[in-house]
Amino acid sequence: LLAQAHQWARRLGSARLLDAVHRARATLASSRGEHERAAQLLGAAYRFRSDNGMSRSMFQRYFDSDEQRIRSVLEGDDFTTAWESGQLVEMSETTAP
Repeated sequence: LLAQAHQWARRLGSARLLDAVHRARATLASSRGEHERAAQLLGAAYRFRSDNGMSRSMFQRYFDSDEQRIRSVLEGDDFTTAWESGQLVEMSETTAP
């Protein structure tokens, strides 16, 4: 479903929807125990929002909660390293579920 939502967001040109899809993918990755991948996706989403001049989402409190949970699971600088590597990736490169 997230892959389909990503395709629709791209077709519609909806930056907000693309952002939400990538954050949802981060939450899914975290729930699967893929916490570094989740942090990378959050970093990519942050860059995407910054590049597109997007303000905070009305769902920001949920995203903040996900981010804090992922930070608490990763040890040491692992979150920061994964987040920063995600910021180097173009959103189009993060489409694999």
